[in-house]
Amino acid sequence: LIVVWLLLLPLRRINEGTRQIAQGNYSKRLPEKGSTEFSQLSRNMNEMAEAIEHNIKDLESVAEDRNTFIANLAHEMKTPAAVIKNSAECLEEGIHPEKQAHYIGMVQKEADHMNNLLMSMLAYTRLSDSFCELNKTDCSLQEMMELSCVHYKGQIEAKNLHVIWDSAENTTTRCDEKLIMMVLDNFISNAVRFCKENGVIRFTIAPGTVNVYNEGAQIPEDQIKEIWTPMYKGDSSRNETKGTSGMGLAISAVILKAHRASYGVHNVTRGVEFYFKLPFKK
Repeated sequence: LIVVWLLLLPLRRINEGTRQIAQGNYSKRLPEKGSTEFSQLSRNMNEMAEAIEHNIKDLESVAEDRNTFIANLAHEMKTPAAVIKNSAECLEEGIHPEKQAHYIGMVQKEADHMNNLLMSMLAYTRLSDSFCELNKTDCSLQEMMELSCVHYKGQIEAKNLHVIWDSAENTTTRCDEKLIMMVLDNFISNAVRFCKENGVIRFTIAPGTVNVYNEGAQIPEDQIKEIWTPMYKGDSSRNETKGTSGMGLAISAVILKAHRASYGVHNVTRGVEFYFKLPFKK
């Protein structure tokens, strides 16, 4: 009887462990002593429990991110909705008829802001929730940067910014041109927005690699990772996001992840530098 009991003991332990796992205790681990079939079964059960535990934590993280995203979106929509409502009421009730054009302009401006926010949200969810099929071609990062900079020529001149180009002779890279153009546009837009008056912007470009530096306020170290989250505002010294969706860097992060690129931002002397590096393939 003692021999039978000893033989059945590992099976009883496995049975008790699997019972706890089945009841939702995915942190439970079975002893993996010896090299018998029982110990191999214990290892398999432990691997299964660990995989389930990891997936549950991932799902909980996604759910938390979605809840934060929805809360931020609702908060962002409140202000333009209130402005539109108040302006419409003033127009309807004939309050200050001489300001009619002003009220109409306010409605149009806030409606455009809401539309921009919604379109950015749709782009983010489309790129995040489904498989992002990349249409890769050979592209010149230099030419793409120059094309994107044209859109900000007026703002650059208005702030009297000094733009420095530091480019390799050949900047051809294989990537999805349309999507990487969105990343470049967001990086340049941020650099122009946050660069101080009469400051310096420097573009450093090599095959697969882009660095965008702007002179100005630095990002608090505890917020470096947070700025890639949807609609993150940051501290007041860099809170120049009025009129923007606050989705640009979040969308950029999704696109760069789809390209399996490394990316980030760090504080440097007298400013901030964003960067990305696409995997090099001949």
